[in-house]
Amino acid sequence: MKNCKICAENKKDEDIVLTFKNSNHENLNICFECFEFIYLINLDKQNILNEKNVENIKSIENFQNIDKVDNLKSPKNKISNLLKLKKSNIDDNLNVTKPLEIINLLDKKIVNQHEAKKILTMNIYNHYNKIILKKENLDLSFTKSNMILFGESGSGKTLILKEIAKIINKPIVIIDITTLTESGYVGLDVSTIFQDLYIAADRSIERMEEGIIVFDEIDKLGSRLNKNGTNPIQQELLTILEGRKVQFQENAVNMNNNEEILEIDTTNILFIGIGAFTSLFQNKEKETSFGFGEHKLISKTITQDDFVKYGLMKEFVSRFSVFQKLNSLDKNDLLEILHLDNSILNEYKKLFSIENVNLIFDKSYLNYVVETSFQEKKGARGLKYIIDKDMLNIHFKYINNIHDITLNISYKNGIILKEIKEKNKLSTN
Repeated sequence: MKNCKICAENKKDEDIVLTFKNSNHENLNICFECFEFIYLINLDKQNILNEKNVENIKSIENFQNIDKVDNLKSPKNKISNLLKLKKSNIDDNLNVTKPLEIINLLDKKIVNQHEAKKILTMNIYNHYNKIILKKENLDLSFTKSNMILFGESGSGKTLILKEIAKIINKPIVIIDITTLTESGYVGLDVSTIFQDLYIAADRSIERMEEGIIVFDEIDKLGSRLNKNGTNPIQQELLTILEGRKVQFQENAVNMNNNEEILEIDTTNILFIGIGAFTSLFQNKEKETSFGFGEHKLISKTITQDDFVKYGLMKEFVSRFSVFQKLNSLDKNDLLEILHLDNSILNEYKKLFSIENVNLIFDKSYLNYVVETSFQEKKGARGLKYIIDKDMLNIHFKYINNIHDITLNISYKNGIILKEIKEKNKLSTN
């Protein structure tokens, strides 16, 4: 019998997987169960377990009985099976949730945008299928379908991608393009994109190289020209869009020459740009009369040339092949957003419940919020802005409320009304 250093249990000799010497030249034993837990679960978060690393373990002179790694068989010894299982898990992880399943989940949190949801999810689904096919046949060559999503502020561009990131469990980073500066200047340069993706990929280069990078506010690049009339940020982004090896350091805050230089290949990274591009699509829409007072908004096809005219470099735009506009949200859409499970209304109901307040929003107040946001063309983002502003003082008044009360919020003649009901008492203010 031998004592396992990890679990401290006595094990039969055949149940000891590894024996090695510590700094004091003492033999330390590890049983199979502990080896499986520590090595496969903890270390493999960094994607360490593979056939090559098992070979590396054999080369360590301190290991004894290492030949068991080759001879382990189920049920007593399972390393070879676990290696196969590891490979199977990698393949399974590449398989993305089917587009229809993603769309069904998105519909619970994002209204409208059915066409954008379909095109976006199909593009991501096909992107990962291409990676799988390339792994099976290295001679195959596929082109990426990088995308640009555009539409009015508050239409749900960023939210869709944030929700997809949760669903597909892939490393996705959303980068605010306005925070990037030209290399050599104060601020965040393009290399910080990979530092964020590295963290999102659990510090796995392999996962990074199959991730998704989202450029938020990409329309702002069109107005950031230097004295020479060029855009250095676009030029630097162009180098990573082309699919090449890029070097970066892990630490974005304290970069120095002594830190390890990491390298990734951007060939399989999917890039998605999102921005309002308001004037671009407004110029492509015109109202046409059909007689009898009926009017219809006609949209012309938007091409790469339109984005070039907006201020993006032709070489930069040409790296994107899919362009999808998100629909403007009408009043019915905005009202539907307020009734979603993740709406701002439910947030406030939960917050007020902490103060013993049962919060109710009258239909008149909801209509006021929707109408205001619609007229100001702020979309879903406007709903939150208006409600946050209205509820701040009301919430402050009822902090540390002692009695259980019901508070009904309504709207009439430009005034927000608060009807309070405490047991058999009723007051309005």
